Amino acid sequence: MVDRRILITGANGFVGGYLIQELVAAGYQPSELHTVTVSGSVPPVGTGHAHVCDLRDCAAIDRLLAEVEP
Repeated sequence: MVDRRILITGANGFVGGYLIQELVAAGYQPSELHTVTVSGSVPPVGTGHAHVCDLRDCAAIDRLLAEVEP
């Protein structure tokens, strides 16, 4: 089987939520990337693989990409 991991930025947005649902239905394993929030907690949209990160933080993005390996 082909490894079908993908990282979706803006996963908690309108388009991102629908995109994740479609990817899961197609057999992908999407990880969700949410921007930093005041509360720091973001529920996953549909995969259980939610990550919170500031897109301006290059080191954090590098660590996330190494972890998720999309």
